[in-house]
Amino acid sequence: KSYLSGPEAPENPWEFARTAEWAVSSPPPLENWEGRPSYASGHLEFLERDTGHDEGHATAATDGGHATANEASDYILGEKHPSHASIWPFAASFSVFTLLLGLSGIRGSLAIDAGASITSVGVALEGTPIYPLLTLVGLVALLYSGVKWALEDFYAPPMEFANRWPFDNIEKTKLGMWFFLASDVLVFGAFISAAVFIRVNAGWRSWEALPASLPGLINTFVLLTSSFTVILALVASRRRSRKGLIASLGATMLLGVTFLAIKAWEWHHEIYDVGITLTQNPHGPPIQASIYYVTTGL
Repeated sequence: KSYLSGPEAPENPWEFARTAEWAVSSPPPLENWEGRPSYASGHLEFLERDTGHDEGHATAATDGGHATANEASDYILGEKHPSHASIWPFAASFSVFTLLLGLSGIRGSLAIDAGASITSVGVALEGTPIYPLLTLVGLVALLYSGVKWALEDFYAPPMEFANRWPFDNIEKTKLGMWFFLASDVLVFGAFISAAVFIRVNAGWRSWEALPASLPGLINTFVLLTSSFTVILALVASRRRSRKGLIASLGATMLLGVTFLAIKAWEWHHEIYDVGITLTQNPHGPPIQASIYYVTTGL
């Protein structure tokens, strides 16, 4: 009703609103403002974008904070425009939705004769083939959108005042990775501490190890090796070795898939062969099973 017959929304309908969000035009542009918002004079005003490189207005870019002079000058002169509204992140997320929707019903759609030999397994579609088709379409679309997203020529303008002390001499990607690792330590530390607390109060020696199809040490070696191949990829990129970079990243992805496959095999053994679920544990207290799935799932 408002869209069809209501009055058009003005830029600022409030008489005494003086904050920056009401200074945005309607509809809002991608960059919000043409200048840098400032209240230094006592009221909101927009300063012209600084083209210099003084303290507080240092340039930064998406490559870890190393914007080149050519990139900065191209953006200032209007020769390069910032990239916006890429369709591929949305396409990738929609592909994942389609893939998971197909996987949710593919087991009921594919009736596999477990007694048949591996060379003569009959696959009979029960009802409609919609779930296998959705699985295939989602997988192909995910791969396609991922490739197109990776090949996209993306440019972000150099930031004017986000590169300041105390981070002015620190590589931005390295700083972001350290923040990520710190948050990872906090999350895993909380869950592992909770598991230790529960086990101590339940009786440390009363907990027997869950029967496993494969030793967990294998996955530890897989993870450590994948960390090593990531470093090899970094070294190859610094040496401008395209083959080395692709080989190292490919090995890292393969090890990641190997980790997931081993964990899926382990969970399948625990659930279907041993009967250990989130709430049931034939070999000990149920809380042990739930802690196992929560920690390994995380």
